[in-house]
Amino acid sequence: MGYVYGYTLIELITAISIAALLLALAVPSFVSTVRNNRGVANGMLAVIMLARSEAVRRDQYVSLCVSTDGASCATSGSLSWDQGYVMFVDSNNNGVLDSGETLIRTEVPLTKSSTITYTTTGNSPTALTKLTFVGLGQIASSQVGYFKVLPNQSGSHNYGERYLVLKQIGRAVVCDPTSDTNCTGS
Repeated sequence: MGYVYGYTLIELITAISIAALLLALAVPSFVSTVRNNRGVANGMLAVIMLARSEAVRRDQYVSLCVSTDGASCATSGSLSWDQGYVMFVDSNNNGVLDSGETLIRTEVPLTKSSTITYTTTGNSPTALTKLTFVGLGQIASSQVGYFKVLPNQSGSHNYGERYLVLKQIGRAVVCDPTSDTNCTGS
């Protein structure tokens, strides 16, 4: 009678146990990174929806701008939205919090776990540090674009990256650019 080659039950159980142990160590940290980033993207979605609804409710311009101090708009165009923001009634539609304009909401810093940038999707994409909604809840065509929410991580990986796409009508949606072919920010 010939020998049957293969694995014994003990070898199989040992291999499965080692694989399960490795998965148990790796999956929670990856899942928490993705979950954290979804939370940041959804938090930005809530901010955008609040600004839009305030513009409609007040029938006035409502602007959002990057802010590092919670009291004024940042003047440097290289700042990202994770530094924080101010939301205000923009009476003169200049995108800057002026004296006498009503401050609606402020948050500084917004997050330490992700980098958030806003880029327009026109012919020449540009990074924006301010957005303005009109009384109908729309934004200017030159401001149509997307927030890129990227968790801070080592290496060149983009695990957990999310886009918050903002259309001219003011509608915003969170999507995953790695799996959603319509998540192009355009």
